[in-house]
Amino acid sequence: PDEIFDMIFIDTRKNIEILKTAEKKLTKNGWLLQHNASDIHMAREMKQFLEFVRDEKHFSHSILFDVDI
Repeated sequence: PDEIFDMIFIDTRKNIEILKTAEKKLTKNGWLLQHNASDIHMAREMKQFLEFVRDEKHFSHSILFDVDI
């Protein structure tokens, strides 16, 4: 429970609670990577998640890009 990480990879969709827990476990300049965050078919379901990560109170930067075609 006391561990902190430089990088956390999340492979789940829509789970804002996992995101909030991960944020607390990151070092100051840590990276949080989220798989499937840019899936256009999940836009409505991802709205709350994307608003959270784009809020500078939680993360200093947010980058959204597609890797898979």
